Amino acid sequence: PPLCHYQVVGEPEYAFIQGRSFFMVAVRLNVNLRSSTKEQHESRRRLEYVGTSRNLLLEIQRSLELAAQSDASQRKLQQMPSHYGNDAQKMKAWLVDECSKIVNGYGVRDA
Repeated sequence: PPLCHYQVVGEPEYAFIQGRSFFMVAVRLNVNLRSSTKEQHESRRRLEYVGTSRNLLLEIQRSLELAAQSDASQRKLQQMPSHYGNDAQKMKAWLVDECSKIVNGYGVRDA
């Protein structure tokens, strides 16, 4: 059963049964209620991953907001081909939306 293991009780001994020698060990089943199951470990790891991803998304949003406000970013956007657009706010919104889709996709898939 999950969270159980065998605990040796007493001293091991040799026994002869039907002319064969056996090494006998008395054991009892020990239930460990403090350990986590594999599923609990995976769930905690998944929650940590999704939480880290969401924090990363917030950092990306903050960084893009600062970058969109800079004059250097505005000049760089003006030099980009027109199919990328030249509006920093639109570019920022698109990047944040794409990142959000990825982060939210993991949160939904692994919940």
